[in-house]
Amino acid sequence: MMDILTQLSIQALVTQRIQAFAQFNDAGQLQALSDLFTDDAEYARPSQPNDFIQGKAQILASFQNRPIRKTRHMVSNILITDYSNDRVSVHSQIILFIADPDHPEQFNQMMVGGFNDELILQQGQWYFNKRAGYLDFKKNLI
Repeated sequence: MMDILTQLSIQALVTQRIQAFAQFNDAGQLQALSDLFTDDAEYARPSQPNDFIQGKAQILASFQNRPIRKTRHMVSNILITDYSNDRVSVHSQIILFIADPDHPEQFNQMMVGGFNDELILQQGQWYFNKRAGYLDFKKNLI
């Protein structure tokens, strides 16, 4: 059984990683975003939940090849469902606002969904080993 201080430490560090993913994504810091993944990670966007991208390099390329847009991710309800000292399973929910980069004041799409994640501890840092997105709702506003 894991002691409460270890559990709280893991919660804080894993929550920070999930929030960093949203922050780096919105800021267009794609190298920093891909550095959150293990070399052999799997990633599926919420908009394409059955289309897994394999490997850190391919994940980076998929973000680099995405059309330019202005985004804001709101992350909530982060819940770690399975703990060990070096692996966790996490669920989080996302609200995503998307706008044309030339007119960011008028967002034109909103999505609500989330991620089911597996993170592993490597060399003292938590990394996404699997990030499986899903969508609940999608609304085109224009």
